[in-house]
Amino acid sequence: MEHTMRKSKLQSEWMKCCQILPKIKIGDLIEIRQFIMYFDVERLWAVVVENAPHDKFVVVYESKGNDFAVNYNTNAIVCRKRLSTIALSNDCRINNLNDLNYPPFQEAEVITRALSNLGACKKNTNSENFAKECRNGAAGWMSYSQLLPHIKPGYLIEIKPKIGLYDWAVAIKKEHNDYFVVHANDREVKYESLLDIVGQKECRINHLNDLENAAFPENIIVKRAMRNVGMVINNQYHQTAYFAKVCRNGIAGWMSYNILLHYVKPGDLIEIERVNLGIKKIYHWAVAVEVESDDCFVVNLTDDSVVHRERLSKITFDKNCRINNSHDEQCPPFEAEEVVKRAISRHFAKYCRNGDATSHQVLDNKYFLTAGDWIRGSINVSASVKGMVTGQEPERRF
Repeated sequence: MEHTMRKSKLQSEWMKCCQILPKIKIGDLIEIRQFIMYFDVERLWAVVVENAPHDKFVVVYESKGNDFAVNYNTNAIVCRKRLSTIALSNDCRINNLNDLNYPPFQEAEVITRALSNLGACKKNTNSENFAKECRNGAAGWMSYSQLLPHIKPGYLIEIKPKIGLYDWAVAIKKEHNDYFVVHANDREVKYESLLDIVGQKECRINHLNDLENAAFPENIIVKRAMRNVGMVINNQYHQTAYFAKVCRNGIAGWMSYNILLHYVKPGDLIEIERVNLGIKKIYHWAVAVEVESDDCFVVNLTDDSVVHRERLSKITFDKNCRINNSHDEQCPPFEAEEVVKRAISRHFAKYCRNGDATSHQVLDNKYFLTAGDWIRGSINVSASVKGMVTGQEPERRF
Protein backbone atom coordinates (compact mmCIF):
# COMPACT_ATOMS: atom_id res chain seq x y z
CA MET A 1 0.00 0.00 0.00
CA GLU A 2 2.91 2.35 0.70
CA HIS A 3 4.09 2.43 -2.90
CA THR A 4 0.49 2.93 -4.08
CA MET A 5 0.18 6.01 -1.87
CA ARG A 6 3.55 7.27 -3.08
CA LYS A 7 2.46 6.92 -6.70
CA SER A 8 -0.97 8.50 -6.16
CA LYS A 9 0.70 11.69 -4.94
CA LEU A 10 2.57 12.03 -8.23
CA GLN A 11 0.26 10.43 -10.77
CA SER A 12 -3.54 10.26 -10.79
CA GLU A 13 -5.80 7.75 -12.50
CA TRP A 14 -7.05 8.39 -16.01
CA MET A 15 -10.32 10.35 -16.02
CA LYS A 16 -12.30 12.91 -17.98
CA CYS A 17 -11.37 16.57 -17.80
CA CYS A 18 -14.41 17.54 -15.70
CA GLN A 19 -13.54 14.84 -13.16
CA ILE A 20 -9.88 15.72 -12.79
CA LEU A 21 -10.26 19.51 -12.49
CA PRO A 22 -10.84 19.54 -8.70
CA LYS A 23 -7.63 17.54 -8.17
CA ILE A 24 -5.34 19.74 -10.26
CA LYS A 25 -2.93 22.23 -8.69
CA ILE A 26 -1.03 25.05 -10.34
CA GLY A 27 2.29 23.73 -11.67
CA ASP A 28 1.01 20.20 -12.25
CA LEU A 29 1.69 18.44 -15.53
CA ILE A 30 -1.35 17.06 -17.35
CA GLU A 31 -1.02 14.09 -19.69
CA ILE A 32 -3.80 13.64 -22.26
CA ARG A 33 -4.25 10.54 -24.39
CA GLN A 34 -6.11 10.34 -27.66
CA PHE A 35 -7.76 7.16 -28.91
CA ILE A 36 -8.50 6.40 -32.54
CA MET A 37 -10.43 3.18 -33.19
CA TYR A 38 -9.64 1.97 -29.65
CA PHE A 39 -5.89 2.45 -30.13
CA ASP A 40 -3.94 4.74 -27.79
CA VAL A 41 -2.17 6.63 -30.57
CA GLU A 42 -0.91 9.91 -29.14
CA ARG A 43 -0.11 11.71 -25.89
CA LEU A 44 -0.16 15.44 -25.26
CA TRP A 45 1.35 17.11 -22.20
CA ALA A 46 0.47 20.51 -20.70
CA VAL A 47 1.58 22.69 -17.77
CA VAL A 48 -1.14 24.12 -15.51
CA VAL A 49 -0.49 27.84 -15.01
CA GLU A 50 -3.77 29.48 -13.93
CA ASN A 51 -7.19 28.75 -12.45
CA ALA A 52 -10.32 29.57 -14.45
CA PRO A 53 -14.04 29.19 -13.68
CA HIS A 54 -14.76 25.46 -14.03
CA ASP A 55 -11.51 25.05 -15.95
CA LYS A 56 -7.71 25.51 -15.90
CA PHE A 57 -5.42 27.46 -18.18
CA VAL A 58 -2.45 25.47 -19.41
CA VAL A 59 0.64 26.08 -21.50
CA VAL A 60 1.09 23.46 -24.17
CA TYR A 61 3.48 22.82 -27.04
CA GLU A 62 1.01 22.16 -29.86
CA SER A 63 0.98 21.69 -33.60
CA LYS A 64 -1.09 24.16 -35.59
CA GLY A 65 -4.42 22.59 -36.45
CA ASN A 66 -3.75 19.37 -34.51
CA ASP A 67 -3.09 19.48 -30.78
CA PHE A 68 -1.79 15.93 -30.68
CA ALA A 69 0.68 16.02 -33.60
CA VAL A 70 3.53 17.37 -31.51
CA ASN A 71 6.29 14.79 -31.65
CA TYR A 72 9.24 16.87 -32.85
CA ASN A 73 6.92 18.74 -35.25
CA THR A 74 8.58 21.81 -36.79
CA ASN A 75 5.13 23.38 -37.18
CA ALA A 76 4.48 23.46 -33.42
CA ILE A 77 4.45 26.47 -31.09
CA VAL A 78 3.96 27.10 -27.37
CA CYS A 79 0.40 28.28 -26.60
CA ARG A 80 -1.81 29.13 -23.61
CA LYS A 81 -5.21 27.43 -23.73
CA ARG A 82 -8.04 26.16 -21.59
CA LEU A 83 -7.53 22.54 -20.58
CA SER A 84 -11.09 21.66 -21.60
CA THR A 85 -10.47 22.82 -25.18
CA ILE A 86 -7.52 20.51 -25.71
CA ALA A 87 -8.70 17.57 -23.60
CA LEU A 88 -12.22 17.49 -25.09
CA SER A 89 -13.59 13.99 -24.47
CA ASN A 90 -10.15 12.40 -24.15
CA ASP A 91 -8.87 10.89 -20.91
CA CYS A 92 -6.30 12.83 -18.93
CA ARG A 93 -4.32 12.50 -15.72
CA ILE A 94 -1.93 14.40 -13.50
CA ASN A 95 1.56 13.06 -14.13
CA ASN A 96 4.42 14.44 -12.04
CA LEU A 97 6.48 11.23 -12.00
CA ASN A 98 9.50 13.13 -13.31
CA ASP A 99 9.74 14.62 -9.79
CA LEU A 100 11.37 11.32 -8.78
CA ASN A 101 14.30 12.09 -11.07
CA TYR A 102 14.53 15.88 -10.92
CA PRO A 103 13.12 17.91 -7.99
CA PRO A 104 10.39 20.31 -9.20
CA PHE A 105 10.69 24.08 -9.10
CA GLN A 106 8.47 26.19 -6.89
CA GLU A 107 5.02 26.90 -8.33
CA ALA A 108 5.90 30.48 -9.36
CA GLU A 109 9.03 29.32 -11.17
CA VAL A 110 7.12 26.64 -13.08
CA ILE A 111 4.60 29.26 -14.25
CA THR A 112 7.35 31.68 -15.28
CA ARG A 113 9.25 29.03 -17.22
CA ALA A 114 6.10 28.00 -19.08
CA LEU A 115 4.77 31.49 -19.88
CA SER A 116 8.18 32.82 -20.95
CA ASN A 117 8.09 30.42 -23.90
CA LEU A 118 4.72 31.53 -25.31
CA GLY A 119 4.88 31.84 -29.07
CA ALA A 120 8.20 30.03 -29.32
CA CYS A 121 8.81 27.34 -31.89
CA LYS A 122 11.16 24.96 -30.11
CA LYS A 123 13.21 22.50 -32.12
CA ASN A 124 14.16 18.94 -31.17
CA THR A 125 11.54 18.60 -28.45
CA ASN A 126 7.94 17.50 -27.96
CA SER A 127 5.08 18.37 -25.63
CA GLU A 128 6.22 15.90 -22.96
CA ASN A 129 9.81 17.12 -22.79
CA PHE A 130 8.70 20.75 -22.90
CA ALA A 131 6.29 20.26 -19.97
CA LYS A 132 8.88 18.40 -17.88
CA GLU A 133 11.52 21.04 -18.58
CA CYS A 134 9.11 23.71 -17.30
CA ARG A 135 8.42 21.84 -14.07
CA ASN A 136 11.72 20.07 -13.40
CA GLY A 137 14.34 21.74 -15.58
CA ALA A 138 15.23 18.46 -17.27
CA ALA A 139 13.55 15.69 -19.21
CA GLY A 140 14.46 12.67 -21.25
CA TRP A 141 17.89 11.72 -22.52
CA MET A 142 20.65 14.31 -22.58
CA SER A 143 24.40 14.67 -22.93
CA TYR A 144 26.74 14.22 -19.98
CA SER A 145 27.40 17.98 -19.71
CA GLN A 146 23.65 18.70 -19.60
CA LEU A 147 23.01 16.09 -16.92
CA LEU A 148 25.98 16.96 -14.68
CA PRO A 149 24.33 19.92 -12.83
CA HIS A 150 21.41 17.69 -11.79
CA ILE A 151 23.42 14.82 -10.28
CA LYS A 152 23.67 14.32 -6.51
CA PRO A 153 25.21 11.54 -4.40
CA GLY A 154 23.01 8.45 -4.38
CA TYR A 155 21.38 9.23 -7.73
CA LEU A 156 21.10 6.48 -10.34
CA ILE A 157 22.39 7.30 -13.81
CA GLU A 158 21.04 5.36 -16.78
CA ILE A 159 23.23 5.38 -19.89
CA LYS A 160 21.85 4.76 -23.37
CA PRO A 161 24.15 2.81 -25.70
CA LYS A 162 23.99 2.99 -29.47
CA ILE A 163 23.30 -0.74 -29.46
CA GLY A 164 22.89 -3.34 -26.74
CA LEU A 165 21.78 -3.15 -23.11
CA TYR A 166 21.46 0.03 -21.10
CA ASP A 167 24.13 0.79 -18.51
CA TRP A 168 23.57 2.05 -14.94
CA ALA A 169 25.76 3.67 -12.29
CA VAL A 170 25.41 4.99 -8.73
CA ALA A 171 26.59 8.58 -8.22
CA ILE A 172 29.06 8.94 -5.33
CA LYS A 173 30.72 12.36 -5.37
CA LYS A 174 31.72 15.24 -7.61
CA GLU A 175 35.40 15.87 -8.24
CA HIS A 176 36.35 18.96 -10.24
CA ASN A 177 34.19 18.89 -13.40
CA ASP A 178 33.34 15.22 -13.23
CA TYR A 179 31.23 12.88 -11.13
CA PHE A 180 32.58 9.61 -9.83
CA VAL A 181 30.28 6.62 -9.67
CA VAL A 182 30.16 2.98 -8.67
CA HIS A 183 29.50 0.89 -11.72
CA ALA A 184 28.91 -2.87 -12.05
CA ASN A 185 30.11 -3.96 -15.45
CA ASP A 186 32.82 -6.04 -17.11
CA ARG A 187 32.46 -8.68 -14.37
CA GLU A 188 33.61 -6.30 -11.61
CA VAL A 189 32.24 -3.47 -9.47
CA LYS A 190 34.37 -0.38 -10.05
CA TYR A 191 34.69 3.18 -8.77
CA GLU A 192 35.32 5.31 -11.84
CA SER A 193 34.64 8.51 -13.74
CA LEU A 194 31.12 8.89 -15.11
CA LEU A 195 32.50 10.84 -18.06
CA ASP A 196 34.70 7.88 -19.00
CA ILE A 197 31.64 5.62 -18.95
CA VAL A 198 29.24 7.94 -20.78
CA GLY A 199 31.55 9.51 -23.36
CA GLN A 200 29.37 10.72 -26.23
CA LYS A 201 26.36 8.61 -25.24
CA GLU A 202 23.12 10.02 -23.86
CA CYS A 203 22.19 9.57 -20.22
CA ARG A 204 19.52 10.45 -17.66
CA ILE A 205 18.61 10.13 -13.99
CA ASN A 206 16.18 7.26 -13.42
CA HIS A 207 14.52 6.78 -10.02
CA LEU A 208 11.26 5.18 -11.12
CA ASN A 209 12.05 2.21 -8.89
CA ASP A 210 11.39 4.59 -5.97
CA LEU A 211 7.68 4.24 -6.74
CA GLU A 212 7.65 0.60 -5.69
CA ASN A 213 10.48 0.71 -3.16
CA ALA A 214 11.43 3.69 -1.01
CA ALA A 215 15.03 4.84 -1.47
CA PHE A 216 17.54 4.69 1.37
CA PRO A 217 19.02 7.99 2.64
CA GLU A 218 21.85 9.39 0.52
CA ASN A 219 24.65 8.28 2.88
CA ILE A 220 23.30 4.71 3.03
CA ILE A 221 23.08 4.46 -0.78
CA VAL A 222 26.67 5.64 -1.12
CA LYS A 223 27.81 3.23 1.59
CA ARG A 224 25.98 0.29 0.00
CA ALA A 225 27.61 1.02 -3.35
CA MET A 226 31.14 1.66 -2.08
CA ARG A 227 31.37 -1.47 0.06
CA ASN A 228 30.96 -3.56 -3.10
CA VAL A 229 33.83 -1.93 -5.03
CA GLY A 230 36.21 -4.64 -6.16
CA MET A 231 33.60 -7.38 -5.98
CA VAL A 232 33.91 -9.84 -8.85
CA ILE A 233 30.67 -10.60 -10.69
CA ASN A 234 30.64 -14.26 -11.63
CA ASN A 235 27.22 -14.12 -13.22
CA GLN A 236 27.25 -13.64 -16.97
CA TYR A 237 23.79 -12.06 -16.91
CA HIS A 238 23.79 -8.28 -17.28
CA GLN A 239 23.83 -6.95 -13.68
CA THR A 240 24.41 -3.21 -14.01
CA ALA A 241 20.75 -2.11 -13.56
CA TYR A 242 20.11 -4.69 -10.85
CA PHE A 243 23.17 -3.61 -8.86
CA ALA A 244 22.32 0.10 -9.04
CA LYS A 245 18.70 -0.37 -7.94
CA VAL A 246 19.66 -2.63 -5.04
CA CYS A 247 22.14 0.02 -3.85
CA ARG A 248 19.47 2.72 -3.86
CA ASN A 249 16.34 0.81 -2.85
CA GLY A 250 17.44 -2.55 -1.47
CA ILE A 251 15.14 -4.14 -4.04
CA ALA A 252 15.48 -4.17 -7.82
CA GLY A 253 11.82 -4.70 -8.62
CA TRP A 254 9.50 -7.51 -9.62
CA MET A 255 10.58 -9.99 -12.27
CA SER A 256 9.75 -13.41 -13.59
CA TYR A 257 11.36 -16.49 -12.03
CA ASN A 258 13.60 -17.20 -15.02
CA ILE A 259 15.15 -13.71 -14.74
CA LEU A 260 15.43 -13.78 -10.95
CA LEU A 261 17.37 -17.05 -11.16
CA HIS A 262 20.29 -15.16 -12.71
CA TYR A 263 20.67 -13.04 -9.56
CA VAL A 264 19.71 -15.18 -6.57
CA LYS A 265 22.38 -16.37 -4.12
CA PRO A 266 22.18 -18.67 -1.08
CA GLY A 267 20.89 -16.66 1.86
CA ASP A 268 18.80 -14.25 -0.21
CA LEU A 269 15.18 -13.61 0.73
CA ILE A 270 12.69 -14.17 -2.07
CA GLU A 271 9.39 -12.29 -2.00
CA ILE A 272 6.62 -13.72 -4.18
CA GLU A 273 3.48 -11.91 -5.29
CA ARG A 274 0.64 -14.34 -4.78
CA VAL A 275 -2.93 -13.06 -4.65
CA ASN A 276 -4.63 -9.76 -5.21
CA LEU A 277 -7.60 -9.52 -2.84
CA GLY A 278 -9.38 -6.41 -4.03
CA ILE A 279 -6.84 -3.64 -3.48
CA LYS A 280 -4.57 -5.66 -1.17
CA LYS A 281 -1.92 -8.04 -2.46
CA ILE A 282 -0.69 -11.04 -0.49
CA TYR A 283 3.03 -11.82 -0.50
CA HIS A 284 4.88 -15.03 0.28
CA TRP A 285 8.50 -15.24 1.47
CA ALA A 286 11.23 -17.86 1.18
CA VAL A 287 14.96 -18.25 1.95
CA ALA A 288 17.26 -19.37 -0.86
CA VAL A 289 19.38 -22.27 0.43
CA GLU A 290 20.80 -23.89 -2.71
CA VAL A 291 21.23 -22.52 -6.22
CA GLU A 292 21.54 -24.74 -9.29
CA SER A 293 22.03 -23.76 -12.91
CA ASP A 294 18.36 -24.23 -13.74
CA ASP A 295 16.60 -23.88 -10.39
CA CYS A 296 16.88 -22.82 -6.76
CA PHE A 297 15.89 -24.60 -3.57
CA VAL A 298 14.24 -22.54 -0.85
CA VAL A 299 12.93 -23.01 2.67
CA ASN A 300 9.55 -21.40 3.29
CA LEU A 301 6.67 -21.31 5.74
CA THR A 302 3.62 -22.60 3.87
CA ASP A 303 -0.08 -21.93 4.40
CA ASP A 304 -0.41 -25.01 6.61
CA SER A 305 2.12 -23.44 9.05
CA VAL A 306 4.74 -26.06 8.19
CA VAL A 307 8.26 -25.19 7.06
CA HIS A 308 9.20 -26.88 3.78
CA ARG A 309 12.23 -27.12 1.51
CA GLU A 310 11.16 -27.03 -2.14
CA ARG A 311 12.02 -25.76 -5.58
CA LEU A 312 11.57 -22.06 -6.14
CA SER A 313 10.21 -22.76 -9.64
CA LYS A 314 7.32 -24.63 -8.03
CA ILE A 315 6.18 -21.85 -5.71
CA THR A 316 6.81 -18.97 -8.15
CA PHE A 317 5.07 -20.58 -11.12
CA ASP A 318 3.45 -17.83 -13.20
CA LYS A 319 3.98 -15.28 -10.40
CA ASN A 320 6.13 -12.18 -10.05
CA CYS A 321 8.97 -12.40 -7.56
CA ARG A 322 11.95 -10.42 -6.37
CA ILE A 323 14.97 -10.60 -4.10
CA ASN A 324 14.21 -8.50 -1.02
CA ASN A 325 17.08 -8.04 1.44
CA SER A 326 16.11 -4.46 2.29
CA HIS A 327 15.67 -5.37 5.98
CA ASP A 328 19.48 -5.65 6.19
CA GLU A 329 19.81 -1.93 6.86
CA GLN A 330 17.68 -2.26 10.00
CA CYS A 331 19.12 -5.55 11.24
CA PRO A 332 22.52 -6.69 9.91
CA PRO A 333 22.29 -10.13 8.29
CA PHE A 334 24.18 -13.26 9.22
CA GLU A 335 26.76 -14.61 6.81
CA ALA A 336 25.21 -16.55 3.92
CA GLU A 337 26.32 -19.91 5.34
CA GLU A 338 24.66 -19.12 8.68
CA VAL A 339 21.47 -17.99 6.95
CA VAL A 340 21.24 -21.29 5.08
CA LYS A 341 22.07 -23.27 8.22
CA ARG A 342 19.37 -21.51 10.27
CA ALA A 343 16.76 -21.98 7.56
CA ILE A 344 17.54 -25.67 6.99
CA SER A 345 17.82 -26.51 10.69
CA ARG A 346 14.32 -25.25 11.31
CA HIS A 347 13.09 -27.70 8.72
CA PHE A 348 15.26 -30.79 9.28
CA ALA A 349 16.36 -30.79 12.94
CA LYS A 350 13.17 -32.23 14.42
CA TYR A 351 12.70 -34.54 11.46
CA CYS A 352 16.14 -36.05 11.98
CA ARG A 353 15.74 -36.36 15.75
CA ASN A 354 12.01 -36.99 16.15
CA GLY A 355 10.67 -37.88 12.70
CA ASP A 356 8.61 -34.70 12.81
CA ALA A 357 9.22 -31.97 10.23
CA THR A 358 6.69 -29.60 11.77
CA SER A 359 8.02 -26.42 13.36
CA HIS A 360 6.03 -26.10 16.58
CA GLN A 361 7.35 -22.63 17.26
CA VAL A 362 5.58 -21.67 14.05
CA LEU A 363 2.41 -23.58 14.92
CA ASP A 364 2.28 -22.02 18.37
CA ASN A 365 2.33 -18.56 16.82
CA LYS A 366 0.47 -19.19 13.59
CA TYR A 367 -2.06 -16.45 14.28
CA PHE A 368 0.63 -13.88 14.90
CA LEU A 369 3.51 -14.92 12.66
CA THR A 370 3.62 -14.38 8.91
CA ALA A 371 6.01 -16.04 6.48
CA GLY A 372 7.79 -12.73 6.05
CA ASP A 373 8.24 -12.26 9.81
CA TRP A 374 9.53 -15.80 10.28
CA ILE A 375 11.90 -15.49 7.34
CA ARG A 376 13.34 -12.18 8.51
CA GLY A 377 13.72 -13.58 12.02
CA SER A 378 15.76 -16.42 10.57
CA ILE A 379 18.04 -14.12 8.63
CA ASN A 380 18.55 -10.91 10.58
CA VAL A 381 20.05 -10.52 14.02
CA SER A 382 19.24 -7.48 16.12
CA ALA A 383 21.83 -4.76 15.58
CA SER A 384 22.08 -4.10 19.32
CA VAL A 385 22.62 -7.78 20.17
CA LYS A 386 25.13 -8.15 17.35
CA GLY A 387 27.02 -5.15 18.62
CA MET A 388 27.20 -6.52 22.16
CA VAL A 389 28.46 -9.88 20.94
CA THR A 390 30.97 -8.76 18.33
CA GLY A 391 31.61 -5.15 19.23
CA GLN A 392 31.09 -4.14 15.62
CA GLU A 393 28.71 -4.37 12.72
CA PRO A 394 29.67 -7.16 10.29
CA GLU A 395 30.88 -6.30 6.82
CA ARG A 396 28.06 -6.87 4.36
CA ARG A 397 27.81 -7.30 0.65
CA PHE A 398 24.58 -8.04 -1.08
